[in-house]
Amino acid sequence: MIMAGIYVGEDLVIHFTSTEIKDSKQKHPCAKCGYQHNVDVGVIKTCLVCFLSKNALSSNSLCLYQYDESRFAKKLKRSGTCSTFKCLPPETVVQTANELHKENSFGPYNLVENNCEDFATFCKTGIRRSEQAAMVMNIPMIDPLLNLVKNLKLSAS
Repeated sequence: MIMAGIYVGEDLVIHFTSTEIKDSKQKHPCAKCGYQHNVDVGVIKTCLVCFLSKNALSSNSLCLYQYDESRFAKKLKRSGTCSTFKCLPPETVVQTANELHKENSFGPYNLVENNCEDFATFCKTGIRRSEQAAMVMNIPMIDPLLNLVKNLKLSAS
C-alpha cells in the first residue's frame, strides 16, 4: 500500500495515520516538524522526511497521484495511481486538509474503510475513496478473510 497525503507547502504534508497508539515507546520528536511516532495520531502535519519514513512499504520516494483521468487511461495505468474523479482547486484542497488537521476530524482509522488514501482523495475531490482498498475488496477471498480476522479479534477480547 502507498501512503497518501496532501502537500501543503513549506516542506510539509498533512496525512491521516492510525488513530490507535500501538506501543508506549516514545521516540524523540523530529527537530524539523515536531512529529512523534505513536504520540501524534489521526490527521497530522509532518515534514516530508517524516512522511516518507512512515511509508515502510514503498521506496521512500514521492509519486504524484493523477486525478481527472479518462476511464481508458485509468485502465492502462497501475492500480492505485490515478482516479477518474475531478480535482478541486488547489486552494480548496489545502484549506480542507488544514481544517481536518486543525480539528483532527476524519474519524477512526480503518485500513479498508477509512485510510490515508480516503483522506487524500477526500481533500482533493470531496469524495471518500481508496482505489487500493477497492481493488483489494474485489479479490474473491477477501470477505471470508475479513470475517476470519473479525472472529479472531472477538475471540481475543
